[in-house]
Amino acid sequence: MKRIVEPTPSEAAAPTNLVLYVEDEPSNWEVTELRLRKKYKMLWARTDEEACALVRQYGPELYAVLMDVQLQGSVLDGLALTQVLRGKATGPLPGFASGLTPVQCPIFFVTAYGNLHSPAQMDAAGGDAHVPKPVDFLSLTLLLARHNMKRAVDTLNRGTKTQ
Repeated sequence: MKRIVEPTPSEAAAPTNLVLYVEDEPSNWEVTELRLRKKYKMLWARTDEEACALVRQYGPELYAVLMDVQLQGSVLDGLALTQVLRGKATGPLPGFASGLTPVQCPIFFVTAYGNLHSPAQMDAAGGDAHVPKPVDFLSLTLLLARHNMKRAVDTLNRGTKTQ
């Protein structure tokens, strides 16, 4: 179900950040994991059900979610799963998707099917950005850093307002 890639001893000294990649194609996972593993601890979910199980286990620890839009073998596609992960889903849900605590980390749609859904639809589902395939990993790394820097600044600002 899941594959967690542990850093090598030389990488263990560097801070790791937990990224969940929801991707049904093993080759896309392998390339992404290879390119990001020096900076991030990677989790892989091939289906919506695996993604929900990993979010139950690791949700508050997640640095980001990379979400494929087309999830072959899943009940929910990437947009519907993102709505579940954001706590925005309406209507009946599969049992495995019910009762999840919404994730607070950024969710980035990583897809070759960006034309199937408008940016407004992806935003409404709870996505933070769209990354086209083939992935430009420098741009993805910068996107991850920018969104998490913004979150850190927002957290600091909230802390100073309450003091």
